[in-house]
Amino acid sequence: MAHLVDDLMSFTGLGREEAAQLLEASNFDLTAAATLHFEQQDGRDAGAAAAAVAAAADAAEQMGVEEALDLDPEEEADRIEQAAAAARAAAGSPPAHDGYFERYPRLRYCLELLWRTPGVPLLHSCTMGLGRLLYSLFASGLAPLIWASLQLLGLVPAQARPPAGPRAAQRLQADFEAEFGTTHPTFFRGSCHQALSRSRQEAKFVLACLYSPGEAESIEFSRRVLSSPLFSEYVDESFVFWMGDVGHPEGRAVLNALRPPALPALSVLAHGDMAAAMNTDAAFGGGDGAPPARALAVIQGPLVTDEEHVIAHLSAVLHRYEPMLVAARAELHERAFERQLREQQEEEYARALAEDQAREAAEAEEQERQAREAQARQEELERAQRKQLEDELAKANRREARRAKAATLPAEPTTDADATRVVIRMPDGQRLSRRFAKECKLQAVVDFVESADPDIYDGSDFDLVSNYPRKVFAAACRDKSLEELELHPAATLFTKEQDE
Repeated sequence: MAHLVDDLMSFTGLGREEAAQLLEASNFDLTAAATLHFEQQDGRDAGAAAAAVAAAADAAEQMGVEEALDLDPEEEADRIEQAAAAARAAAGSPPAHDGYFERYPRLRYCLELLWRTPGVPLLHSCTMGLGRLLYSLFASGLAPLIWASLQLLGLVPAQARPPAGPRAAQRLQADFEAEFGTTHPTFFRGSCHQALSRSRQEAKFVLACLYSPGEAESIEFSRRVLSSPLFSEYVDESFVFWMGDVGHPEGRAVLNALRPPALPALSVLAHGDMAAAMNTDAAFGGGDGAPPARALAVIQGPLVTDEEHVIAHLSAVLHRYEPMLVAARAELHERAFERQLREQQEEEYARALAEDQAREAAEAEEQERQAREAQARQEELERAQRKQLEDELAKANRREARRAKAATLPAEPTTDADATRVVIRMPDGQRLSRRFAKECKLQAVVDFVESADPDIYDGSDFDLVSNYPRKVFAAACRDKSLEELELHPAATLFTKEQDE
């Protein structure tokens, strides 16, 4: 329903609510709704009433007789009643009935259409009898069977609702190509309103072609002009080509909107936004604040079958309204430039954002690296502090162990021939002197030095050294006696820190 409302708005200029109400009153038939609208504008004279009733009858024909005779009284009953009320308002009221039509509102609507059908005066006198007969058939359930039999015999044509939108355009193109070949302008697959929207996007005009396939003029026009390679190439380059069959609802709606004097007709249409600044005569469509579309030129009648005349006339129209096209192209270029500028700005923003994110990531990584280094330095400091504490504790333990060695020293012998006097020069210049038995091990001398000065060489190991002759008494000599080391009866030694 939404596309029907949009199409009716584009051709009548009505608002959305008014268009919806008019469509609902016309059983959602675009042609009937457009016809009722324009005839109401002309004053509802007798000709308008006849056209309104004919449009309503056409709506019933499109709906299909079989659908119109549907026995379900609740389905779409309100819309049928409104359509019947619109027909009665346009052409007067039908004779009174006995009330049995209330049960079948579609039956009443069909009889009202028959009552107002021109050229059938006999029905004016037998409507009630026909109504009772149809009512009896409906009551007995034989009406669908009888109607199907008439269709099988070919006495009643089977009507189908015509397609709309892209399907209608595709069907129209297929029918045209089946009769005239594949050389033709590119048919726009959509409604005329959609073709106008496309033309605005491409900065072109719409070339709307209205024709009736069964008429000789339309056949001649299709064969001589529409099937021409020159005309097809010219139209494809300069226009958005829309084809409308006046036998279909949308074609009839555009026909009622443009009202060309004769068929076939070629109309050059401009989108409302493109034509807003031009003072043209014919206007249609619009609604919801949108400028109405403009009909710039119409080619109809015998001249439309002359290819050279048609191309010359269309070229003249393009030349006359070239400022409109130039303005539309400038607007397109401006929009394209703005879009390109927005895209560039978005790209620059994205690039700057990526750079900022990369910089932030690098800064975060650098901060993380510095934090890791700081943590490593802290851990190293803590390890150094622990090592220092451990070293100090070890030194303290060594000092205590060295002091304890004083109690383990052998007793100092008296002055006799078996005693060895040892003099030790300490690093600070102090001199230590003591007597040891000649059988004492050198370790006893080392223990004496360590117990006398526990802090010697900061707790490190040391060796004893003699000057004359110079001899280093390393750790391997500590298990030997003083006599074995030739230090008896007297020796002067000094200390020397052990090499690592």
